[in-house]
Amino acid sequence: MSRKTPVAIIGGGGHSEVVWEMLRLSGYEVIGYTSPESQANRPFLPWIGPDEQLFERYSNEELQIANGIGMIRSGGLRDKLYKVYKEQGYRFVMLAHPSAIISPDAVLEEGTQIMAGAIVQTGATVGSNSILNTRSSIDHHCRIGSSVHIAPGAIICGEVKIGDASMIGAGAIVIQGVAIGQAATIGAGAVVLRDVAAYATVTGIPAKESTT
Repeated sequence: MSRKTPVAIIGGGGHSEVVWEMLRLSGYEVIGYTSPESQANRPFLPWIGPDEQLFERYSNEELQIANGIGMIRSGGLRDKLYKVYKEQGYRFVMLAHPSAIISPDAVLEEGTQIMAGAIVQTGATVGSNSILNTRSSIDHHCRIGSSVHIAPGAIICGEVKIGDASMIGAGAIVIQGVAIGQAATIGAGAVVLRDVAAYATVTGIPAKESTT
């Protein structure tokens, strides 16, 4: 689908407003947002209704979707709604803020969102439905899984592998060659010097697995 196909945003929270701004800057027509009820603090867009109403009103051929749910957790709301819409046959927009720097050799899959000031270097791949948040940096030949959230200011050095549904906290640093397992959580400001197991939570400098 192209920029000529209208877009609806899932969710009415703060991340949805950032997504709306990116869509507007990129030249998309945005028809509104879905949520269980109208969000009074989102007057900039019409409320479509719950997701079920969108399915009834718009076919998957006349509308594309942008995920406005910000926080990613394994099995969380963003991931669940992405899968629900995909099962209904809808396509998700790949979004990049105009200020982002993205290598032409990078591969960005469906529904990825590259926020303001983010950098994606050569040979990197970013899986579907992932967020590279404000001023995050993904260096060369990294492999970022699906439904991953790289929080603002995080630095991912070269040839790092990050499993699906992982969360890299704000300002965290992951050194080159490290592998982070599925659904792992890296705390804000952590410095990761070695591999992190799936579902583990690590914090601190150097990062160690949390016992709480």
